[in-house]
Amino acid sequence: MDDFRLKVFTTAAETLNFSHCAKQLGITQPAVSSHIKELENLYGQKLFERKMTGLELTGFGSFLYEKARDILSKYRQLDFEAFFMINADNMDDYIIAASHHAARTVLPFVMKRYLQLVGRSISIKVGSEEQVRGWVESALAPIGVLDYDIIHNEELRPVDEYMTMLVNDVIGEHFNR
Repeated sequence: MDDFRLKVFTTAAETLNFSHCAKQLGITQPAVSSHIKELENLYGQKLFERKMTGLELTGFGSFLYEKARDILSKYRQLDFEAFFMINADNMDDYIIAASHHAARTVLPFVMKRYLQLVGRSISIKVGSEEQVRGWVESALAPIGVLDYDIIHNEELRPVDEYMTMLVNDVIGEHFNR
């Protein structure tokens, strides 16, 4: 769940390019412009200034960007918590494959968050990058974490998608990536 206008705006603010924003979100550039215009009309403020070097956030645009990121983060947290609460009884031992580095750095934070959400721990298979790729390719683990990158097989179940988002959030939150 999220407010798509805020998602469009934050993506446009991060790319500072409506065409790149559109491509990233899988919509058209005119649709991006329309969403931005709706927000500008709602608040009665310009969000971007067009400069010779490209787009730049206005003062109000910078303010709204910070608030919108917080709101979208709360929506994402709500989605995680709701998903894991609804599905906790069906989530037996979840397995994540991880490189040695990821197991020492990223996975402790992931395990803590998962334990808070589901009340269970995660099983971890630790190995070399080659082993992690092999475990994921052979479906012995649905996702793998290599340093700060996530790999997965082609057929992600909803739980795998949420675990991927959870790991991405942890990496962004704790490792500024």
